[in-house]
Amino acid sequence: MFTLQLIGTDDQAYESQDGGMAAENLLNTSLIDSHLMREAPWSEGHGAAPGHLGGGMLYYALTHLLCAKRCVCIGSGGGFVPRLMRQAQRDLLRAGVLEEAETHLIDANLPQSGWGSPHWLDDDSFFRRQFPDVTLHLRRSDEALPSFAPGSVDYVHVDGDHSYGGCRRDFELSLPLLTERGVITLHDTSLHEQERSCGVHRVVNELRRSRRIDVIDLPLVGRGVAIVRPRPRQVGRVRRFFSKLKP
Repeated sequence: MFTLQLIGTDDQAYESQDGGMAAENLLNTSLIDSHLMREAPWSEGHGAAPGHLGGGMLYYALTHLLCAKRCVCIGSGGGFVPRLMRQAQRDLLRAGVLEEAETHLIDANLPQSGWGSPHWLDDDSFFRRQFPDVTLHLRRSDEALPSFAPGSVDYVHVDGDHSYGGCRRDFELSLPLLTERGVITLHDTSLHEQERSCGVHRVVNELRRSRRIDVIDLPLVGRGVAIVRPRPRQVGRVRRFFSKLKP
């Protein structure tokens, strides 16, 4: 089990040249390179690079801030996002903040859809050896998501079928699963500039039209990521809003 070591504590602080107190790096960059970035193809799409988590910091922070007991990642060819989700849970478990936590990865391995095959399919892949506590669902999202009880998921990351219909379906199926404080992130919100088949931005634009949901899009973080949060007691209304839209 690994933790993101916070190494700027009082006994390690030192006086800087201007008289202020400086500290070492907050994050363990060695761990980032050796475990969170290792054999994680396509992580650059999240703005990550050696020693730099990019959007991975967001996935870690959301999981950590929400004290997320259950996280679900839909699609992750290199296992980058579920690593950050699970790493945050490991740290929360280690600190005694959580007593139990789950991270689930859903991917049906459908290269014919145009987005490639997962890099972690082999039993001895780095991801499966180092993160065996991530539960894998080798099924389509519309088959796997209904197995989760309504109101039982704190954080869902949508990065599977990037078509407009596929992304919208994954969002609609994920919405009723959220707890009251739950959030959804949608990846590749700016990919449409290079890939016409990517319709994630259309889903985000439609969500912005609803007064019952909060949307923050970060288009310059990798290929873009949006944070979506239904306002309290608005999940049913958001679903009705979607039902009125034509595909």
